[in-house]
Formats: sequence, C-alpha cells, structure tokens
Amino acid sequence: MNIEAEIQRRLSLIEQEEDVRIIYACESGSRAWGFASQDSDYDVRFIYVKKTADYLRIEKQRDVIETPIEGIYDINGWDLKKALGLLKKSNPTLIEWLESPIIYRCDDTLIPLLKPIVAEYFNQNALIHHYFNMAMNNWRNDIEKGNVTPKKYLYTLRPLLCIDWIKRYGSIPPVHFQSMIEALPEATGIQNEINWLLDIKAQGMETDSIKRNTVIDKYILSSFEYRREVESNIEQKQLDWNPLNEFFLRAICS
Repeated sequence: MNIEAEIQRRLSLIEQEEDVRIIYACESGSRAWGFASQDSDYDVRFIYVKKTADYLRIEKQRDVIETPIEGIYDINGWDLKKALGLLKKSNPTLIEWLESPIIYRCDDTLIPLLKPIVAEYFNQNALIHHYFNMAMNNWRNDIEKGNVTPKKYLYTLRPLLCIDWIKRYGSIPPVHFQSMIEALPEATGIQNEINWLLDIKAQGMETDSIKRNTVIDKYILSSFEYRREVESNIEQKQLDWNPLNEFFLRAICS
C-alpha cells in the first residue's frame, strides 16, 4: 500500500466533502519526531480555508474537521482563523505542525509568508510552560505509576530537552528528535540511553513495557527543578493582531 497516496486521497476527499481548501498538511507526533513504533498511527494534521462567505456568517461556524480514526489513519484539521488565533498565543501544537519535517500539503504562496509570522509570535514562555507540564504529566501519570514503556520515557525526555533548546538557542526546537539532541550539549550525558530507547521503540510496539532505567530516572528527576526556574527569567513579547489579520485576508481572498 502506498501510504502517502492514501493520505493524499483522504485529504482530497475532505476538501470535497467539507467544501474547504487545505493549505497545509503534515505529520505530527511520533513519526514527525522520528521515533515511530511498528504500529504507530499516521497522525495527519492540516490547516484549511473555507469559502469567504462562510467567514461572513452571523452564526458561529465550526472551526475543526475531525475524521474518525480508521486503521492507521488519524486525520484532523483546524480552520485557518482558529489556527491564527492560536498562533497569537504561541500555541505549541500549531508551531510543531508548521515545523514538521514530514509535509503532505503546502500552499507555495501562503505558507512561506506564514513562517516569518510564526517566528515573530514565538513566545518562549508559552512553549517552556507547555513542555514542562507535558514532561511532568508523563512522569507522574505513567512512569511513576509503573506504566513504563520506551514511548513514555521518550515523551518525558523530549519536552525536557525542548526546554534546554529554548534556553540555549532562544528559538523553536527542531521537531525531529535526533536533530535536536545532536545539537544539544545537555543531551550528551544521556545519549546512550536515548539511543537505546529509540532502538527498542523502532523495533517494537507502542505498548511494549520495559523495566525502569535508573540512569534515565535520575536524569529526569534532576532536570525538573532547574527547568522549572527557566520560565520566569525570559522576557515576554507584546505583539498585535495586524500581521495575522493581513495574512488571513490574503488567504481567504486568494
């Protein structure tokens, strides 16, 4: 089966059935991060534009398209207006979509104009807060309770290292995990354990269990305190709506 061709077929079907135009579609989650398991889904996420008249209606319009998960395909998207509103808040999920290394659809006119806006609205505090809570929740809700899998370890380590990237480089962390850790001195001391986790996850299934790893546990626990202090030391940026409004008008009129 040609997976990408099937994804393209499903995206085209969504456009037809919903009467929308998909301007961007990408892979998110473990495949985009570079540590998919043998049974990982294809988590396709997209941004779409409706007809101009739909944006002029008095009644509130639905701003998401959610399709049922069918086999390995998990395909959902956001309306552009919703996406731009979230970008104003430096929404980490949206930023990761737009930085994904696996792209299925990309409007060659609009998306290059959007990328500088993403960088402009990138808020270090928002991402640090998101990644810290993600790591803490994965640790407390799964690993500490005995649900120990390569996936849960990686889902805890990745956001902690994303914080290190933001602290060191002041920019959006690479979505591809291996690319990020190769450029992070903070990852050097745990590189062997990360490679071990990546190998096990790539060869196994999503829910395969492993024993607790004392080196990884020690690294995670020692990481929480100093990363907790990073957020308060970063200056907030104050930005207006103008670039987003201008982009939105261009998108719906094109």
